[in-house]
Amino acid sequence: MSAVAAHIPYARFQNEIETVIEELHALNCPQAVVPWLAEEQRPTTAEQASTLAANLNQWATKLKDAAIGLSYHNHDFEFRNVGSKTVFDLLVEQTDASLVNFELDLGWIAFAGFDPAAILKRLAGRMPLVHVKDIAAGPNFEAVPVGTGVVDWSALLPIAKQGGAQWFIVEQDNSNDPLSDAGVSLGNLRKLLGS
Repeated sequence: MSAVAAHIPYARFQNEIETVIEELHALNCPQAVVPWLAEEQRPTTAEQASTLAANLNQWATKLKDAAIGLSYHNHDFEFRNVGSKTVFDLLVEQTDASLVNFELDLGWIAFAGFDPAAILKRLAGRMPLVHVKDIAAGPNFEAVPVGTGVVDWSALLPIAKQGGAQWFIVEQDNSNDPLSDAGVSLGNLRKLLGS
């Protein structure tokens, strides 16, 4: 078993990136991911989104020098407007496409009311990691096993593959029966991918 990516807390990139690099080298892990922003870290203005983008560019430069890639994992809050654009739009536009990739979480994109297919196409070449997260119908966020929710995986997975996705990572938040749900997700994903 090998690690294809590691979720690293935002503060560790800020405060101890050299240690992060050492750890990823020890694990032979080629990708670091900014997985989450706490409430107080989330941009609420275009200027704050620009600062986040600048930080991602800076960290990605250091990581690239160490032969490690950097991706940013989205949730729904990046799809809120800060001025005339969303935080997500500003991150895509203001990060260096040769340095910063995205670990697209398609369930969160769908929950935010955006079109996952359009975002996959927009970020072709910048999404080596894709989170395959299915969601239940309804106004509240509820992750469910892949293939049992409302996300159209038969349409999205081919677009992701064509756009350069190397890894499909099943993620289900707050499962009541993790092993059973993982088995359902794996079986459905294999069928969808034809493997």
